[in-house]
Amino acid sequence: MTLPVLRRFFGQAAALILAAMILVNQVKIAPESGEGLLPQSNIFGYTDASLSELALRLDALYPTYRANIVFMDSLFILSFALFTALMLWRVWPRLGVILGLLYAAIDMSENRLILTQTDKPFAPDGWQPALPVDTAPSLAYWFTLAKFAVLVSCLVLVVVARRKERA
Repeated sequence: MTLPVLRRFFGQAAALILAAMILVNQVKIAPESGEGLLPQSNIFGYTDASLSELALRLDALYPTYRANIVFMDSLFILSFALFTALMLWRVWPRLGVILGLLYAAIDMSENRLILTQTDKPFAPDGWQPALPVDTAPSLAYWFTLAKFAVLVSCLVLVVVARRKERA
């Protein structure tokens, strides 16, 4: 496969997976969560307590939410990281690889932190009522902010690299 074909494949894959995740999150999960934005897309802040409350509110939909993060988001992360690296390959090959890896590491860490907190109220014998009462922003929130910062950086650099390639 040539570089343009791989770029197109991973770019389209990332876009389609993202669209599917948004559809599942906004149509199925968000209405049940009682919140406008789910944690992984909330740049305005969330606490560990709100993550645990989210898991409790989702109840029967929690396995769908979890699967969306574990499977669909992991595929998106992989596709987007490869897309970024391939799009920057001709202009800044090292930067493309570094940014792709950085994005993947931050987004996967954010997912792990969110899942760690949302899995806490769940036990094999049923839901546990004890919730954290901390009102400070969750550690996962800082990863959410970093994820969006790196995502925007990747997209801006992709546009700049394409312009340099065509010049």
